[in-house]
Order: sequence, then structure tokens, then C-alpha cells
Amino acid sequence: MPLSPELQEFVGDEEWTYAKTMPKWPHYYVVRERVDEVLFVELVNHIRNLGYEGKFYTKDITYFDEGGMTYWTIGAPV
Repeated sequence: MPLSPELQEFVGDEEWTYAKTMPKWPHYYVVRERVDEVLFVELVNHIRNLGYEGKFYTKDITYFDEGGMTYWTIGAPV
């Protein structure tokens, strides 16, 4: 199931920060405290409920792909 239009707008409009500490695995992230809490939680739940299981090195991660991008959460409780 794709992201809702509201979540598509959320991921498109937010300021994503480049994770400069991991240059061999380039990615961007958002900081929960800096974004809309309701939309953040909705996105986390969407990823966790509708994504697929994968690995990040030895850590189990749930990924979600959309629009040529891959999204995941760090696994902390919502």
C-alpha cells in the first residue's frame, strides 16, 4: 500500500538531514522533535506495518520502498 497523499506531502516537505557520519552508506533522516508528531507517528506505523524485513549489517530492520526511495525507522518505541 503506497503512502497516503498526506504522508507523501510530509516526506516531500520536511527538511531531511544528511547522515554525514556514515559516508559509506549515504542516507538522510528527520528528527522527530522537529516535525509534526502526528504525521511522524503515522509514517513510522506505515513503514512498520506495511514494509518488508531486511538487515542493516546484523540488525533487523523493516524497510518500505516508494518513489525510488527506501524508508525505515530506527526501531525505537513509538
